[in-house]
Amino acid sequence: MYKKIALVIMFLLAFATKSHAYCTASSSANQPPFIANLVNAQSDNAYRQLVSQTIAFPSSQPIRSCSSFARNSTFTMSNVSASGATASDLSNSATISDDYTYYLIPSNKITSSAGSANMKVYIAFNIKDNQENAEEFWINSATTSYNLYSGTSDTRGLRLQKVRILVSGLNNAEGTYNISNLKLGNFSVIDRTSNRNSDPKTTTVPVVMNGSFKITKSTCVINNGAAINVTLPTVPSSTFTAAGQTVGDTAFTVNVSRCSSEDSNKTLLALLTDNNDASASNQSGLLKNIYSPNVSVQITDSVGSALSIAPKNIDSSSSFFSFGTIGSGGTVSKAFKARYYSNVDTVPATLVQAQATITLIYN
Repeated sequence: MYKKIALVIMFLLAFATKSHAYCTASSSANQPPFIANLVNAQSDNAYRQLVSQTIAFPSSQPIRSCSSFARNSTFTMSNVSASGATASDLSNSATISDDYTYYLIPSNKITSSAGSANMKVYIAFNIKDNQENAEEFWINSATTSYNLYSGTSDTRGLRLQKVRILVSGLNNAEGTYNISNLKLGNFSVIDRTSNRNSDPKTTTVPVVMNGSFKITKSTCVINNGAAINVTLPTVPSSTFTAAGQTVGDTAFTVNVSRCSSEDSNKTLLALLTDNNDASASNQSGLLKNIYSPNVSVQITDSVGSALSIAPKNIDSSSSFFSFGTIGSGGTVSKAFKARYYSNVDTVPATLVQAQATITLIYN
C-alpha cells in the first residue's frame, strides 16, 4: 500500500514539472485580412480628400496555445527583430493632417482597370485588442510598440477599429480602386515556458488589410463649359515707369454650377496654370505674354493679392488657393482681377495676350 501511494506522488510531481509549449501562430487560412471597403466616392480632382470607416470587426485569434507566462500582446509597424518579421508596407514618410498621422500606401498595392499616374493615397488607422472595451490606439508612430493587452490568455487577437483614407490626384480616372494585401504591421506575443527563467520566444503574425474606394467624375461645370475672355483696357506705354508696376485692373468672375448635391458644403481649392508655359511657377501671378517679355498679365484675387501660378500637378499644393464652398444649389463663384505687369522700367508699345487654365480641386 505504501509503495502504491509513493508511485502516485511521483507521477503527479513529474506531470507538474512538464514544460508548456510556446505560443503558436494560426495558419494563414485562419488569418483573413481586414476589409475596408469605403462607401463614399472620391473626386477625380482631389487634394487629400477624406473618407473614413469604422470596421470594429474582431479578427480570428491568430495567436493560440500561449502559456500562462505569456504577457503583452503588441502591434508595431516596424521590424520585430526577435522573429525576423518584415516591416509594414507603408511608407515611414508620414503626413500629419487633422491631428492624425497618415502613411503613404505604395502604388503597387493599389490596382484599378482605370489606373491613375498622379494618385497618392494615404492611410491612418487605429488598432485595439479583441475585447469590446479594450483601449484603442491610433498608430501615430512607425517605430512605437503599442501594448494592446497585458493579461493572461491562451489565445490572442486584435481589431482594426477605424480607417481613414486621404486621396490626392489630378485627372484621376473614374473607377473602383482596390487596395490589395497591404501589410500594416505585426501583431506579436512574447511567451515563456513554465520555467520563468527560460528564454522568451516572440510569436508574430502579419496584420493585413484589403479594401477599395471609388473615383467619380466631378459634375461641376465652370462658366457653363465656355472659355472666359477678359479684355484689358488699352493703355499708353508711357504709363509704365518702373519694373513691377501694375496698370489696368479688370475684374472678372468665375462661376461654377451643376455640382452634385453630394458635393454640397465641400470646399474647393484652385490651381492656376500658364497655358503658354506649362512649367511656369511663380508666386506673383504672372502669365506669359506671347508678344513680348517686357510686360506680363497678372492674376489676383478680388482685393488685388497675387495668386500663384504653378504646373498642373498635385505636388503643387503650396500653390493651391481657396476657391469657395459649394452651396446647396450646387453653385459657387469667385471674383478675380487681371492687369498688366511691367517686367522692365520702360515698356515699348506691344500687343498683350496670355492664357491660363483654372483647375478646381476637392479638398
